[in-house]
Amino acid sequence: MKDHPHSPLTIHQWRIQDLSGCQLTPQGQLIRQVEQVQAIQSVAQNRSGISSPRNLTAQETAHLRAAYFWLNQYQHSHPSSVKEQVKGLMEGVYALEQLKAWTWLCELLFYVPANGSYPLYQQLELWGLVHEQVQLFQALLGQVDAQMDMLCLRGLGNAHTYLSQYSQAVHFFEGCLHIAQAQRNVQAITQALEGLGFCYLYWGKYELAQELFLKQLQSAVELLDADNSDEIAYGSGRAMAGLAYSSYFLRRYRKGIHYAAQSMMRSQEHSDTQSQWMALGAMAICYSQMGKHAQASQCLQQRLTLKNQGVNRHDELINLIDLGATYCYQLQFHKAIQALEQVTLEAQELGNVRVQCQAAMLLGFIYCWQDEAQLSIEKSQFGLQLAHQFKYDHFESQCYSQLSYVYSGLGDSQQALFLATQALKAAEHVSFQPALYKACGLMALGLAKIQSCQVLSGFSSILASLIQIPPWSAADGRIIFALLIKRAFKWVGIR
Repeated sequence: MKDHPHSPLTIHQWRIQDLSGCQLTPQGQLIRQVEQVQAIQSVAQNRSGISSPRNLTAQETAHLRAAYFWLNQYQHSHPSSVKEQVKGLMEGVYALEQLKAWTWLCELLFYVPANGSYPLYQQLELWGLVHEQVQLFQALLGQVDAQMDMLCLRGLGNAHTYLSQYSQAVHFFEGCLHIAQAQRNVQAITQALEGLGFCYLYWGKYELAQELFLKQLQSAVELLDADNSDEIAYGSGRAMAGLAYSSYFLRRYRKGIHYAAQSMMRSQEHSDTQSQWMALGAMAICYSQMGKHAQASQCLQQRLTLKNQGVNRHDELINLIDLGATYCYQLQFHKAIQALEQVTLEAQELGNVRVQCQAAMLLGFIYCWQDEAQLSIEKSQFGLQLAHQFKYDHFESQCYSQLSYVYSGLGDSQQALFLATQALKAAEHVSFQPALYKACGLMALGLAKIQSCQVLSGFSSILASLIQIPPWSAADGRIIFALLIKRAFKWVGIR
């Protein structure tokens, strides 16, 4: 979905000699000498007191020449690589920003590079060039009009969400929502609510995310008044996909599958690839938790057919995390490790902390299961460090539990007891469905107590864990129970 139509760049119509003697209006528009007489006459007829165009300084002329090079000559010399073209366009953005040529910057925002299918601001998101995305939107924020400000605020909100800077992201999305509500722009309200919903989803505030997605769905339906079926389908498809993911994290798996199916139905009708991508991922992990592995694999295979169809690199990270988690639930650990090692490298490249944290936690669990104590400690400690720094309480609790399990297996009962206690403390701060994290903490605590000869108290903690998440409730409950049986066999000397 595009916010504005795009058009060819004005600078492509200029010759190198046009750069000499051009002027800049107070509104940030560059005009050639041949256009200056008309501009002066326009100012003379205008009674609002707008200043006339002014000549460029030597430094501004240098920035203009740099912009001309990057947007004309460099683009023609790199016709085959869209990514290289995008990088060249960003050099042009920097030059125009220094020049304060806002009109040309607006054109550049919606410019579609040769061989590309999306305008520049969307290309940046597709390639995962988040810092460049921030640079572009920050340059234009507050310089043009309210419509442009809403687009910039949404773009900045998305970028800071990808960088796990959630407080800043919320600030930008709420700014966009405030402008949209003041202008009664229902489409912009829908988009701002979507941004807030996904920000809180990635932040781990799943109940709040659900509330925002429901508001987004209601707002999308209100677009019926504008008779814009494409906008309705897009808004409702994304909202349903968000509801599916948040339902998964809230352990409402059947509801998650229902929302994902609704999202698929609406988004397929209008070729909304991104919503389909998200819906299939949510459906896969919900099916995995319910033990329906064939359906989960089918969803993931269907998702692969949508690869490179307008799905950005950050969404691809979510796909790999979903893949790794699904393989974990199926106990296919070799495949899970491959997916999680790949996603770790890509998340580090893109600066996506949340994905790095979740991948480290899952890898820590896998190595814990495989009795690779040192690798499990290394991965779990890395996940714990990120979780503590960025306040992912649920990931922090899980990493503590895994470390406790490993240390009790190594015979270090004191360290295991301490880590299990920390896991339960972190679980107390989890605001959504904390039962899983309490169950993991209690299981780790029980095993640590038994290791330190507190047998009755240990069995009491283990029983409390099984009550929190019964083995028949979901895949993670069965895995917790399997870890208990595995440790019991180890104690009696059976491998």
